[in-house]
Amino acid sequence: MKRKLLSFPVIIGAILGFLGMPRVKSARQPSREGIEGQRLVEAYDQVARLPQLQALRQLVLRELEHFGPMGTLVDVGSGPGHLLMDIARAHPNLKLIGVEPSADMVELARRNAEREGLGERIEFRAGDAHNLPFEDESVDFVVSSLSLHHWSAPNAGLQEIHRVLKPGGQLLIFDTRRDPRRIFYWGVLFARQFVVPGPLREIEEPTGSILASYTPMEVSSMLEESPFHVRRIRSGPGWIFIWARKDW
Repeated sequence: MKRKLLSFPVIIGAILGFLGMPRVKSARQPSREGIEGQRLVEAYDQVARLPQLQALRQLVLRELEHFGPMGTLVDVGSGPGHLLMDIARAHPNLKLIGVEPSADMVELARRNAEREGLGERIEFRAGDAHNLPFEDESVDFVVSSLSLHHWSAPNAGLQEIHRVLKPGGQLLIFDTRRDPRRIFYWGVLFARQFVVPGPLREIEEPTGSILASYTPMEVSSMLEESPFHVRRIRSGPGWIFIWARKDW
């Protein structure tokens, strides 16, 4: 009996250790850049309202607090607008603009903001990371959440963001990583099987987004080639934060 009692914690520790090990890295598989079509857009909005996605947005909000956003903040790849609505509630003095390549998603985001009484606080425009609808040095802060892995040319996207930022302007990117902890990845697999709506499963989401994401090492190389000289990467079990500031 004593030997069994001693071995049980060891067994549990071994199982938890296995679950916590990084998943074997896989080759990156590019993902689609925009969500088009009413069925897909509504399915994406439905997933964005889940507690798991709300929790991820809270991570972004807490990270954003460290950098004191002021002036005009742009969300690149704003989707159905939930992150911008959360930012609007937390930062009532910011001018907020969402940029999204999908016309269907832009329209849905506008309806969502109006439904929450934030339609006058948030503007949504059509565009993407490679062609932002702003003049040079006209934006104070850029955020992007769960969008980087969709960009067809991330280096060009970083160049474009650098163009529109004012001197001293900041960038905060949040995205999944392709080498998450096993327990994080298995949680995504579970959600895909039992929670995610059929239209998203048909396009291999959300696992497709993880396989399209970048590792911290790849992100570091990407930033080395960017015009941002002041930058920082912070990694979590299944995600990456990228912060950068344009030179004064």
